[in-house]
Amino acid sequence: MLFKTVVIGCLFIAIAIPIGYFALTRSIDKLAAPSWPVASARVVTSDLAKRLKSGAWCIQLRYQFVVDHKTFTSSRLSPMSSVACYRDRQAAAAVFERVQAGARIGIHYDPADPGNSIVFLDGLDFSDVLLIGLTLLLLLAGIGSLRRARGLSGGET
Repeated sequence: MLFKTVVIGCLFIAIAIPIGYFALTRSIDKLAAPSWPVASARVVTSDLAKRLKSGAWCIQLRYQFVVDHKTFTSSRLSPMSSVACYRDRQAAAAVFERVQAGARIGIHYDPADPGNSIVFLDGLDFSDVLLIGLTLLLLLAGIGSLRRARGLSGGET
């Protein structure tokens, strides 16, 4: 019983760590990006395609921009994605029309790492809150399990 309780506690914590890392880095980027400097970028390539599984219309870009006399190339559109997808073909087509090859677009770039850039700002959403909540729940369950194991072993006085 003691061994099983320790293993379960460690498993919960081991699962929580990568989920928490992913959730925190994603959330930090989303919160920091609006304050990043803005630069003008030139669209190198753009593509609009329908995803077969979801039926969504997705835009992919490749763009170049210059920061401190260095040229950077990126395809990142938002903090977590290199595609922008829309259920409505007309909405996707309207955005796609503005991002044709050769078009100038505004991008935000991380001043500490200018290669880290985005086109569209995303705010925190339900999935961010859910992942952070799941991380906390798993950590608390793991810690509770380890404390219970300590009590079973006679470690508490």
